[in-house]
Amino acid sequence: MKNIDIFKKSQELNKEEFDSLSLEEYKQLVDDAAEEKSNFMINNGTFLHAQVLFKKIIENANDSISLVSQECTRKFFNKKEVYETFLDFIERTKGKGKIIIIVEKENNEGELKKNPFVLMLLEHYSRFNRPDSFEVYKLIDPNKIKIKHTNRLFHFLLVDKEGPYRFQVCKDMEKCECEEDDYADAVANFGNKKGSKILSNIFEEQLNNNTVKVSLN
Repeated sequence: MKNIDIFKKSQELNKEEFDSLSLEEYKQLVDDAAEEKSNFMINNGTFLHAQVLFKKIIENANDSISLVSQECTRKFFNKKEVYETFLDFIERTKGKGKIIIIVEKENNEGELKKNPFVLMLLEHYSRFNRPDSFEVYKLIDPNKIKIKHTNRLFHFLLVDKEGPYRFQVCKDMEKCECEEDDYADAVANFGNKKGSKILSNIFEEQLNNNTVKVSLN
């Protein structure tokens, strides 16, 4: 086996074990889980863990990236480790791979048009004459993407509809993925097709019934 035995009897590490890993050990665990397409939950305990998971999940994307975010906040998405992974996906697929983003809110009208992350993606797709492969939508009613009977929203990253995903529950409607103390409420999985299908259905339902398209022109 590799350096870290991710295949314990339960095929899970508890939160304390995840938190005790060094960043290099965590990266190795994520690499092993992705390679083996392991169906077990990987805790996302820190801001750096989120970057590692985003990178590895998107590296496994072949044709599509679906993202539900608060507003593509610059604190996270403008990190080189994050945005370069999205750009690499566009390069690998020669602009044919789709990226669809649903944002919970847009604080100021037109703000997303100025977001460096969004502008980079749009520019990269334009190089391949594929601007239509990139779309951004805004939720009409964020309450429809809450955990039932709570005031807690959830966000997620999913690739290829049935591929790896990262799922995050926010503490309340005012907090999002870039609040560092929220990261303990995020998990990822590289082999849970049932969970992927559920998230894919949620994404399609919100996209078709609870969003308006954001003009990036």
